[in-house]
Amino acid sequence: MLHHPSGKRFSDLQAVLVLDDCAQTLRTGQAISVEEAETSARRTVDQRIGLLVDQPAMAEASALLFETVAIALREVIGTDSDSATLRGEALLTLYRSVHARWQLHTRQHASLLEAVEKAAEAKRHTLARDVHDRVGNNISLAMRQLELYALSFPEEPTQDQRTVLSARDTLVGTLLQLRELITWLHDPSTDGTLRAGLEAFVEAMQMPDVQLDVEVDGDESPVSPKILDELFLVLRECLLNALVHARAGRLTVRVAFADNEARASVEDDGIGFDVHEASLARHGHGLISMGERVTQLGGSFQLTSRPGYGTRASLWIPLPGAADDE
Repeated sequence: MLHHPSGKRFSDLQAVLVLDDCAQTLRTGQAISVEEAETSARRTVDQRIGLLVDQPAMAEASALLFETVAIALREVIGTDSDSATLRGEALLTLYRSVHARWQLHTRQHASLLEAVEKAAEAKRHTLARDVHDRVGNNISLAMRQLELYALSFPEEPTQDQRTVLSARDTLVGTLLQLRELITWLHDPSTDGTLRAGLEAFVEAMQMPDVQLDVEVDGDESPVSPKILDELFLVLRECLLNALVHARAGRLTVRVAFADNEARASVEDDGIGFDVHEASLARHGHGLISMGERVTQLGGSFQLTSRPGYGTRASLWIPLPGAADDE
């Protein structure tokens, strides 16, 4: 606070006014009232504009000012018994003067932070509208045009036609992620839990033709944030792949936390695919790579699917204290 030029000027002014309050008590022999202390503190409101001082810095400055002035008062008044009453009145003035400034700072600090938060929220909403109107609509239009064009493709498309289909799928995935971003811009205040993250993601999808069910059982609070983040990324990637590729009418997510383990699954009723062929090709649905992320956490990942019968991705992750034989 004292290193900033405005902060030093403000601190010097506060110290002078506190000393003025104490000098008044030395002249009258009476401590100033709480109302007088508040009036004195408000005299410097204009000096605080543009100066955002954090609470720890203000607390340190207040304590230092109190100690310095208290020592000075002891030297001026003395410590004999005849001076006890005046010393008590002066210390009471000192307390009220410093305390009034601390309270005023706290209120103004909270008010300023609230104003900053409201301005940031308005900016986020504006950005969300711009992203939706300027980017999202263009992506949707391009995606629909490719979908209409793809209706004329034969059952066995040519290489060029497969490229068009791949571009369409890429646009679908981009649009889903864009919707998720727009939802976060509108309301970033999730509570940080896996349940909240999945619910926010599902809401962001806005897929009227797909039923999305999410269920999280058990207490996730003891689980480390790192594991929860990795678990969310895996589940989100599974959902994205299912939405983009599976042509599913229903998606179901199940997560269960126990004392030593977390188990989860993502299941769809879509077109399915050949897991072995996808594993050899190392592309397509992109679910195989999710197993690598789970393996890094010491867990296991299983993918079951076949053409025409949907897909199920299931995983198990050990939590601290899990048995070695799991």
